[in-house]
Amino acid sequence: MIDALAAADLHLKRYLPYQLLVVTSAITQKTSGIYADKLGITIAEARVITVVHSFGPVVSTYEVADLTKMDKAKISRAIKQLTAVGILQRDANADDKRLITLTLTPKGEELRRRLVDIMQEIEKDVFARLEAGEKSELSRLLRKIIDPKSRMSNAAGRRS
Repeated sequence: MIDALAAADLHLKRYLPYQLLVVTSAITQKTSGIYADKLGITIAEARVITVVHSFGPVVSTYEVADLTKMDKAKISRAIKQLTAVGILQRDANADDKRLITLTLTPKGEELRRRLVDIMQEIEKDVFARLEAGEKSELSRLLRKIIDPKSRMSNAAGRRS
């Protein structure tokens, strides 16, 4: 429990997890509108497309949900929609028939290329206020936080 003095010293606007949440929410909201307007897809569908391309063929909805850090039900709906419109192809996994293998169709690959162009524009816009060195440093620091091999993650794992 946070004692009264520590609680009084916690200023939400300077609390890093809150700052990251605000930045992520703002980018997601902006991105969502752009994806819907320009590509006719949702954030979840965009994430499925990029994960299948980057890590594919992907073999389960669970794997996609884990890689996107999104809810499994939301990812299942996105996969179903993308399959229905011919962006994704679902096949039984050769090693385990209980699993599905997801791959992009040629139509899906074309959509992915358009998506990447938009993602690069969004990134350029988001980081326009940063100098090149600052962007690189921010990216390096975020990778350090995200990396499961970092000391912070290992320390947290030992406490569990």
